[in-house]
Amino acid sequence: MKKWCYLLYFITYHLLIGNTHQTVTITTETQSVEFKVEIALTPEQQARGLMFRKYLHPKQGMLFLYKRPQMAKFWMKNTFIPLDLIFIDAKNKVSQIHENAEPRSKKFIYSQRPIKAVLELFAGTVAHYQIKIDQVVTITKDRRPHAGVASHR
Repeated sequence: MKKWCYLLYFITYHLLIGNTHQTVTITTETQSVEFKVEIALTPEQQARGLMFRKYLHPKQGMLFLYKRPQMAKFWMKNTFIPLDLIFIDAKNKVSQIHENAEPRSKKFIYSQRPIKAVLELFAGTVAHYQIKIDQVVTITKDRRPHAGVASHR
């Protein structure tokens, strides 16, 4: 039964998400860490974010991209997984970090300055990879399929 659930998630994921993936690389003091991310571009995608998901792979996430730098706010209502939020400025650097956002919280998390993107990752990722303010973030469009990458909704 469990195998069928994973297969169903994998198929649904690829049908719904298609080619909306990119790779985000964060260059820390000791390494470059890559994450495969879904892109939230439209207001509908950004409003939904990672809500209602039960699982997020440690090397996956969601990237909220804005047309121009702006102030942003997030909340965790209907988000079942704890998340780390990484705010990215117009110079492609980490400008702010919010670790371990509490699932289902209605408390808003605000950007401290205009940002061009926000990266949501599984809670604990920032600490694990020692991600810090001013580290460089590179966003690369993926052109290959993501075999074995599944996200559960």
